[in-house]
Amino acid sequence: MIISVFLFIEFMSKRYIHFNNAGMGLPRKNIIKFVSSYLYNERRYGGYEFANRNKTKIKKFYTNLANLLNAKENEISFVSNTTLGWNLFFNSLSLTKKDEILIFENEYNSNYISILKRRKEIKRIVISKIDEHGLICEEDLKNKLSKNTKMCSLQHISSQCGNKNKVEQICKIIKDFNPSIIILLDCCQSIGQVDIDVKKIDCDVIIGSGRKYLCGPRGTGFMYIKKYLKKKIDPIFEDMTTTFIDGKKIMAIENSRIFENFEQPIALKIGLSMAVEQILKFGVKKIEKKILSLSLYLRNELKKFKQIIFLECLNNLSGINTFYIKNIKTEYIFNILRKNSISTQISNQSVSYLYFKKKKIHEVIRVSLHYYNTKKEIDFFIKKIKNLLI
Repeated sequence: MIISVFLFIEFMSKRYIHFNNAGMGLPRKNIIKFVSSYLYNERRYGGYEFANRNKTKIKKFYTNLANLLNAKENEISFVSNTTLGWNLFFNSLSLTKKDEILIFENEYNSNYISILKRRKEIKRIVISKIDEHGLICEEDLKNKLSKNTKMCSLQHISSQCGNKNKVEQICKIIKDFNPSIIILLDCCQSIGQVDIDVKKIDCDVIIGSGRKYLCGPRGTGFMYIKKYLKKKIDPIFEDMTTTFIDGKKIMAIENSRIFENFEQPIALKIGLSMAVEQILKFGVKKIEKKILSLSLYLRNELKKFKQIIFLECLNNLSGINTFYIKNIKTEYIFNILRKNSISTQISNQSVSYLYFKKKKIHEVIRVSLHYYNTKKEIDFFIKKIKNLLI
Protein backbone atom coordinates (compact mmCIF):
# COMPACT_ATOMS: atom_id res chain seq x y z
CA MET A 1 0.00 0.00 0.00
CA ILE A 2 2.89 2.38 0.75
CA ILE A 3 4.16 1.96 -2.80
CA SER A 4 0.70 2.53 -4.33
CA VAL A 5 0.13 5.75 -2.39
CA PHE A 6 3.64 6.93 -3.19
CA LEU A 7 3.34 6.39 -6.93
CA PHE A 8 0.08 8.34 -7.25
CA ILE A 9 1.22 11.28 -5.13
CA GLU A 10 4.81 11.60 -6.28
CA PHE A 11 5.31 10.50 -9.85
CA MET A 12 2.29 10.07 -12.01
CA SER A 13 1.82 12.74 -14.59
CA LYS A 14 -1.31 13.09 -16.68
CA ARG A 15 0.91 14.18 -19.54
CA TYR A 16 3.73 11.63 -19.66
CA ILE A 17 4.21 7.89 -19.08
CA HIS A 18 7.74 6.85 -18.17
CA PHE A 19 8.53 3.32 -19.40
CA ASN A 20 12.29 3.86 -19.73
CA ASN A 21 13.43 3.12 -16.19
CA ALA A 22 16.32 1.01 -17.50
CA GLY A 23 17.58 4.29 -18.97
CA MET A 24 16.85 6.41 -15.93
CA GLY A 25 14.49 6.03 -13.00
CA LEU A 26 12.57 9.02 -11.68
CA PRO A 27 14.16 10.61 -8.58
CA ARG A 28 11.75 11.65 -5.85
CA LYS A 29 10.96 15.33 -5.50
CA ASN A 30 12.70 15.58 -2.12
CA ILE A 31 15.95 14.41 -3.76
CA ILE A 32 15.67 17.00 -6.53
CA LYS A 33 14.96 19.71 -3.92
CA PHE A 34 17.90 18.59 -1.79
CA VAL A 35 20.38 18.59 -4.69
CA SER A 36 19.21 22.04 -5.78
CA SER A 37 19.42 23.36 -2.22
CA TYR A 38 22.88 21.85 -1.69
CA LEU A 39 24.24 23.49 -4.84
CA TYR A 40 22.80 26.83 -3.73
CA ASN A 41 24.50 26.47 -0.33
CA GLU A 42 27.81 25.61 -1.99
CA ARG A 43 27.59 29.02 -3.60
CA ARG A 44 26.68 30.57 -0.24
CA TYR A 45 29.31 28.90 1.98
CA GLY A 46 31.82 27.51 -0.50
CA GLY A 47 32.06 23.87 -1.53
CA TYR A 48 34.66 22.78 1.07
CA GLU A 49 32.93 24.44 3.99
CA PHE A 50 29.51 23.07 3.12
CA ALA A 51 30.95 19.57 2.63
CA ASN A 52 32.41 19.80 6.14
CA ARG A 53 28.97 20.68 7.45
CA ASN A 54 27.55 17.58 5.76
CA LYS A 55 30.14 14.97 6.77
CA THR A 56 27.51 12.79 8.45
CA LYS A 57 25.34 12.71 5.31
CA ILE A 58 28.36 11.95 3.12
CA LYS A 59 29.38 9.05 5.38
CA LYS A 60 25.83 7.72 5.29
CA PHE A 61 26.26 7.00 1.57
CA TYR A 62 28.57 4.10 2.45
CA THR A 63 26.31 2.90 5.26
CA ASN A 64 23.24 2.82 3.02
CA LEU A 65 24.98 1.05 0.11
CA ALA A 66 26.55 -1.47 2.52
CA ASN A 67 23.10 -2.19 3.99
CA LEU A 68 21.60 -2.61 0.52
CA LEU A 69 24.28 -5.13 -0.52
CA ASN A 70 24.91 -6.78 2.87
CA ALA A 71 28.50 -5.61 2.55
CA LYS A 72 30.97 -3.72 4.73
CA GLU A 73 31.26 0.04 4.46
CA ASN A 74 34.97 -0.12 3.60
CA GLU A 75 34.12 -2.27 0.56
CA ILE A 76 32.08 0.53 -1.06
CA SER A 77 33.35 3.30 -3.33
CA PHE A 78 31.53 6.10 -5.13
CA VAL A 79 31.91 6.44 -8.92
CA SER A 80 30.04 8.64 -11.34
CA ASN A 81 28.72 5.81 -13.53
CA THR A 82 28.86 2.06 -14.13
CA THR A 83 31.01 2.18 -17.27
CA LEU A 84 33.65 4.29 -15.51
CA GLY A 85 33.70 1.93 -12.52
CA TRP A 86 33.95 -1.13 -14.76
CA ASN A 87 36.84 0.39 -16.72
CA LEU A 88 38.68 1.58 -13.62
CA PHE A 89 38.71 -1.93 -12.23
CA PHE A 90 39.37 -3.87 -15.41
CA ASN A 91 42.18 -1.59 -16.57
CA SER A 92 43.82 -1.88 -13.16
CA LEU A 93 44.16 -5.65 -13.51
CA SER A 94 47.59 -6.99 -14.32
CA LEU A 95 47.24 -9.28 -17.35
CA THR A 96 49.67 -11.67 -19.04
CA LYS A 97 49.85 -13.62 -22.30
CA LYS A 98 48.65 -16.71 -20.41
CA ASP A 99 45.41 -15.11 -19.22
CA GLU A 100 41.91 -15.64 -20.58
CA ILE A 101 38.98 -13.27 -20.01
CA LEU A 102 35.63 -15.03 -19.95
CA ILE A 103 32.50 -13.18 -21.04
CA PHE A 104 29.03 -14.15 -22.28
CA GLU A 105 27.05 -13.49 -25.44
CA ASN A 106 24.96 -10.89 -23.61
CA GLU A 107 27.94 -8.71 -22.65
CA TYR A 108 27.32 -4.98 -22.60
CA ASN A 109 29.14 -3.21 -25.43
CA SER A 110 31.09 -0.72 -23.30
CA ASN A 111 32.55 -3.59 -21.26
CA TYR A 112 33.30 -5.62 -24.39
CA ILE A 113 35.06 -2.65 -26.00
CA SER A 114 37.34 -2.31 -22.96
CA ILE A 115 38.23 -5.99 -23.14
CA LEU A 116 38.90 -5.82 -26.89
CA LYS A 117 41.28 -2.91 -26.36
CA ARG A 118 43.43 -5.15 -24.13
CA ARG A 119 43.15 -8.31 -26.24
CA LYS A 120 46.83 -8.15 -27.28
CA GLU A 121 47.87 -8.39 -23.62
CA ILE A 122 46.15 -11.74 -23.04
CA LYS A 123 45.96 -15.23 -24.51
CA ARG A 124 42.37 -14.89 -25.70
CA ILE A 125 38.84 -13.68 -25.00
CA VAL A 126 36.53 -16.64 -24.32
CA ILE A 127 32.85 -16.13 -25.13
CA SER A 128 30.40 -18.45 -23.38
CA LYS A 129 26.95 -19.11 -24.83
CA ILE A 130 23.53 -17.89 -23.81
CA ASP A 131 20.48 -19.98 -24.64
CA GLU A 132 17.53 -19.11 -26.89
CA HIS A 133 15.95 -17.10 -24.05
CA GLY A 134 19.05 -15.05 -23.31
CA LEU A 135 20.02 -16.97 -20.17
CA ILE A 136 23.56 -18.12 -19.47
CA CYS A 137 24.12 -21.71 -20.58
CA GLU A 138 25.69 -23.34 -17.53
CA GLU A 139 26.99 -26.41 -19.36
CA ASP A 140 28.82 -24.28 -21.89
CA LEU A 141 30.24 -22.18 -19.06
CA LYS A 142 31.68 -25.31 -17.45
CA ASN A 143 33.28 -26.24 -20.76
CA LYS A 144 34.75 -22.77 -21.31
CA LEU A 145 36.42 -22.41 -17.90
CA SER A 146 40.13 -23.23 -17.92
CA LYS A 147 43.24 -23.02 -15.76
CA ASN A 148 44.02 -19.75 -17.60
CA THR A 149 40.72 -18.00 -16.79
CA LYS A 150 41.74 -14.79 -15.04
CA MET A 151 38.45 -12.94 -14.85
CA CYS A 152 34.79 -13.49 -15.67
CA SER A 153 32.53 -10.58 -16.58
CA LEU A 154 28.90 -11.29 -15.79
CA GLN A 155 25.63 -9.40 -16.37
CA HIS A 156 23.01 -9.77 -13.63
CA ILE A 157 20.20 -8.39 -15.79
CA SER A 158 21.15 -7.36 -19.31
CA SER A 159 19.65 -4.15 -20.66
CA GLN A 160 18.83 -5.59 -24.10
CA CYS A 161 17.01 -8.63 -22.68
CA GLY A 162 15.46 -8.43 -19.23
CA ASN A 163 16.19 -11.95 -18.05
CA LYS A 164 17.53 -12.24 -14.51
CA ASN A 165 20.52 -14.59 -14.60
CA LYS A 166 20.98 -17.03 -11.71
CA VAL A 167 24.14 -15.33 -10.52
CA GLU A 168 24.48 -17.24 -7.25
CA GLN A 169 24.50 -20.50 -9.17
CA ILE A 170 26.82 -19.18 -11.88
CA CYS A 171 29.31 -17.73 -9.39
CA LYS A 172 29.35 -21.05 -7.52
CA ILE A 173 30.20 -22.92 -10.74
CA ILE A 174 33.10 -20.53 -11.36
CA LYS A 175 34.43 -20.51 -7.79
CA ASP A 176 34.11 -24.30 -7.49
CA PHE A 177 36.27 -24.61 -10.59
CA ASN A 178 38.86 -22.10 -9.37
CA PRO A 179 38.37 -19.77 -6.35
CA SER A 180 41.03 -17.37 -7.66
CA ILE A 181 39.01 -16.40 -10.77
CA ILE A 182 37.87 -12.80 -10.35
CA ILE A 183 34.13 -12.37 -10.93
CA LEU A 184 33.07 -8.88 -11.98
CA LEU A 185 29.28 -8.58 -11.70
CA ASP A 186 27.52 -5.78 -13.59
CA CYS A 187 24.43 -4.87 -11.55
CA CYS A 188 23.62 -1.72 -13.51
CA GLN A 189 20.06 -2.91 -14.30
CA SER A 190 19.42 -5.07 -11.23
CA ILE A 191 20.33 -2.90 -8.26
CA GLY A 192 17.11 -1.40 -6.91
CA GLN A 193 14.73 -3.89 -8.48
CA VAL A 194 16.31 -7.15 -7.26
CA ASP A 195 17.56 -8.15 -3.82
CA ILE A 196 21.38 -8.42 -3.95
CA ASP A 197 23.36 -10.05 -1.15
CA VAL A 198 27.11 -10.17 -1.75
CA LYS A 199 27.53 -12.86 0.89
CA LYS A 200 25.20 -15.19 -1.04
CA ILE A 201 26.41 -14.29 -4.52
CA ASP A 202 30.12 -14.55 -3.66
CA CYS A 203 31.38 -12.38 -6.51
CA ASP A 204 34.50 -10.25 -6.13
CA VAL A 205 33.40 -6.95 -7.65
CA ILE A 206 30.01 -5.32 -8.23
CA ILE A 207 29.49 -2.20 -10.33
CA GLY A 208 26.13 -0.43 -10.18
CA SER A 209 24.32 2.65 -11.43
CA GLY A 210 22.58 5.21 -9.28
CA ARG A 211 20.34 6.65 -11.97
CA LYS A 212 18.36 3.58 -13.05
CA TYR A 213 16.36 1.40 -10.66
CA LEU A 214 17.79 3.12 -7.58
CA CYS A 215 16.17 6.37 -8.84
CA GLY A 216 19.14 8.49 -7.86
CA PRO A 217 20.50 11.53 -9.72
CA ARG A 218 22.39 11.15 -12.99
CA GLY A 219 26.16 11.08 -12.60
CA THR A 220 26.13 8.61 -9.70
CA GLY A 221 27.13 5.01 -9.20
CA PHE A 222 29.06 2.72 -6.88
CA MET A 223 31.57 -0.11 -6.67
CA TYR A 224 31.77 -3.01 -4.26
CA ILE A 225 35.23 -4.58 -4.10
CA LYS A 226 36.28 -7.38 -1.78
CA LYS A 227 39.02 -6.20 0.54
CA TYR A 228 41.57 -8.84 -0.57
CA LEU A 229 41.51 -7.50 -4.15
CA LYS A 230 42.79 -4.08 -3.17
CA LYS A 231 46.25 -5.57 -2.65
CA LYS A 232 46.14 -7.51 -5.92
CA ILE A 233 45.49 -4.65 -8.33
CA ASP A 234 47.41 -1.55 -9.33
CA PRO A 235 44.79 1.21 -9.65
CA ILE A 236 45.01 2.98 -12.99
CA PHE A 237 43.85 6.18 -11.30
CA GLU A 238 44.90 7.52 -7.90
CA ASP A 239 45.22 10.87 -6.21
CA MET A 240 45.94 12.37 -2.79
CA THR A 241 42.84 10.80 -1.23
CA THR A 242 44.14 7.25 -1.76
CA THR A 243 47.94 7.66 -1.78
CA PHE A 244 50.81 9.74 -0.38
CA ILE A 245 54.40 10.29 -1.48
CA ASP A 246 57.22 9.00 0.73
CA GLY A 247 60.45 10.08 -0.91
CA LYS A 248 60.26 8.50 -4.37
CA LYS A 249 57.65 5.94 -3.35
CA ILE A 250 53.90 6.19 -3.76
CA MET A 251 52.27 4.67 -0.69
CA ALA A 252 48.63 3.66 -0.26
CA ILE A 253 46.68 5.39 2.48
CA GLU A 254 45.32 2.79 4.89
CA ASN A 255 41.54 2.23 4.59
CA SER A 256 41.20 4.67 1.68
CA ARG A 257 38.42 4.00 -0.81
CA ILE A 258 39.88 2.57 -3.97
CA PHE A 259 39.17 4.46 -7.23
CA GLU A 260 37.66 7.44 -5.42
CA ASN A 261 39.16 10.85 -5.98
CA PHE A 262 39.15 14.15 -4.13
CA GLU A 263 36.76 15.97 -6.45
CA GLN A 264 33.24 14.55 -6.19
CA PRO A 265 29.72 15.83 -6.86
CA ILE A 266 28.74 15.83 -3.18
CA ALA A 267 25.16 16.94 -3.82
CA LEU A 268 24.58 14.03 -6.21
CA LYS A 269 26.36 11.57 -3.92
CA ILE A 270 24.09 12.44 -0.99
CA GLY A 271 21.13 12.41 -3.39
CA LEU A 272 21.94 8.80 -4.31
CA SER A 273 22.29 7.95 -0.63
CA MET A 274 18.81 9.36 -0.02
CA ALA A 275 17.44 7.29 -2.93
CA VAL A 276 19.01 4.10 -1.53
CA GLU A 277 17.58 4.88 1.90
CA GLN A 278 14.13 5.14 0.34
CA ILE A 279 14.58 1.81 -1.46
CA LEU A 280 15.58 0.21 1.84
CA LYS A 281 12.54 1.73 3.52
CA PHE A 282 10.15 0.37 0.90
CA GLY A 283 11.88 -3.01 0.79
CA VAL A 284 13.55 -4.38 -2.34
CA LYS A 285 11.55 -7.62 -2.25
CA LYS A 286 8.25 -5.68 -2.24
CA ILE A 287 9.51 -3.54 -5.11
CA GLU A 288 10.53 -6.62 -7.11
CA LYS A 289 7.13 -8.23 -6.52
CA LYS A 290 5.34 -5.12 -7.79
CA ILE A 291 7.63 -4.82 -10.83
CA LEU A 292 7.18 -8.48 -11.79
CA SER A 293 3.40 -8.22 -11.51
CA LEU A 294 3.47 -5.28 -13.93
CA SER A 295 5.78 -7.09 -16.35
CA LEU A 296 3.54 -10.16 -16.35
CA TYR A 297 0.46 -8.00 -16.95
CA LEU A 298 2.18 -6.22 -19.84
CA ARG A 299 3.34 -9.48 -21.42
CA ASN A 300 0.00 -11.23 -21.04
CA GLU A 301 -1.76 -8.35 -22.77
CA LEU A 302 0.78 -8.08 -25.60
CA LYS A 303 0.89 -11.85 -26.16
CA LYS A 304 -2.68 -11.61 -27.43
CA PHE A 305 -1.18 -10.21 -30.64
CA LYS A 306 0.62 -12.83 -32.72
CA GLN A 307 2.76 -10.21 -34.49
CA ILE A 308 4.58 -9.35 -31.24
CA ILE A 309 7.71 -11.35 -30.42
CA PHE A 310 9.27 -11.20 -26.93
CA LEU A 311 12.91 -11.99 -26.22
CA GLU A 312 12.69 -12.87 -22.52
CA CYS A 313 12.09 -16.15 -20.77
CA LEU A 314 8.85 -16.08 -18.77
CA ASN A 315 10.43 -17.72 -15.71
CA ASN A 316 13.26 -15.18 -15.32
CA LEU A 317 11.56 -11.83 -15.79
CA SER A 318 12.54 -8.44 -14.46
CA GLY A 319 11.18 -4.96 -15.08
CA ILE A 320 12.84 -4.92 -18.52
CA ASN A 321 10.69 -6.23 -21.37
CA THR A 322 11.91 -6.26 -24.97
CA PHE A 323 10.02 -7.14 -28.13
CA TYR A 324 9.61 -6.41 -31.80
CA ILE A 325 6.58 -6.41 -34.07
CA LYS A 326 6.71 -8.31 -37.33
CA ASN A 327 6.70 -6.08 -40.42
CA ILE A 328 6.73 -2.81 -38.44
CA LYS A 329 9.93 -0.82 -38.02
CA THR A 330 10.99 -0.38 -34.41
CA GLU A 331 11.82 3.28 -34.89
CA TYR A 332 8.31 3.90 -36.19
CA ILE A 333 6.81 2.26 -33.08
CA PHE A 334 9.12 4.28 -30.84
CA ASN A 335 8.13 7.58 -32.47
CA ILE A 336 4.40 6.82 -32.37
CA LEU A 337 4.67 6.08 -28.64
CA ARG A 338 6.61 9.33 -28.11
CA LYS A 339 3.90 11.29 -29.88
CA ASN A 340 1.46 9.77 -27.41
CA SER A 341 3.65 10.82 -24.46
CA ILE A 342 5.00 7.33 -23.73
CA SER A 343 8.73 7.07 -23.11
CA THR A 344 10.36 3.77 -24.14
CA GLN A 345 13.74 2.97 -25.67
CA ILE A 346 15.20 1.27 -28.73
CA SER A 347 17.79 -1.40 -27.95
CA ASN A 348 20.16 -2.50 -30.72
CA GLN A 349 23.74 -3.54 -31.53
CA SER A 350 25.11 -0.38 -29.95
CA VAL A 351 24.06 -1.88 -26.59
CA SER A 352 25.21 -5.45 -27.16
CA TYR A 353 26.87 -6.39 -30.45
CA LEU A 354 27.28 -10.05 -29.43
CA TYR A 355 23.66 -10.49 -28.37
CA PHE A 356 22.00 -9.01 -31.44
CA LYS A 357 24.43 -10.80 -33.73
CA LYS A 358 23.44 -14.10 -32.12
CA LYS A 359 19.70 -13.35 -32.27
CA LYS A 360 20.00 -12.16 -35.88
CA ILE A 361 17.76 -9.20 -35.22
CA HIS A 362 18.54 -5.53 -35.68
CA GLU A 363 16.69 -3.82 -32.84
CA VAL A 364 13.84 -4.09 -30.33
CA ILE A 365 11.56 -1.87 -28.27
CA ARG A 366 12.47 -1.87 -24.58
CA VAL A 367 9.71 -1.24 -22.04
CA SER A 368 11.22 -1.02 -18.57
CA LEU A 369 8.82 -0.76 -15.65
CA HIS A 370 9.30 0.39 -12.07
CA TYR A 371 7.16 0.16 -8.95
CA TYR A 372 5.56 3.57 -9.52
CA ASN A 373 4.15 2.54 -12.90
CA THR A 374 0.53 1.36 -13.06
CA LYS A 375 -1.75 -1.02 -14.93
CA LYS A 376 -3.69 1.99 -16.13
CA GLU A 377 -0.56 3.26 -17.88
CA ILE A 378 0.06 -0.18 -19.37
CA ASP A 379 -3.54 -0.28 -20.66
CA PHE A 380 -2.98 3.04 -22.42
CA PHE A 381 0.26 1.70 -23.89
CA ILE A 382 -1.50 -1.48 -25.10
CA LYS A 383 -4.19 0.63 -26.73
CA LYS A 384 -1.58 2.54 -28.75
CA ILE A 385 0.19 -0.68 -29.78
CA LYS A 386 -3.14 -2.19 -30.80
CA ASN A 387 -3.82 0.81 -33.03
CA LEU A 388 -0.57 0.05 -34.88
CA LEU A 389 -1.72 -3.48 -35.61
CA ILE A 390 -5.15 -2.67 -36.99
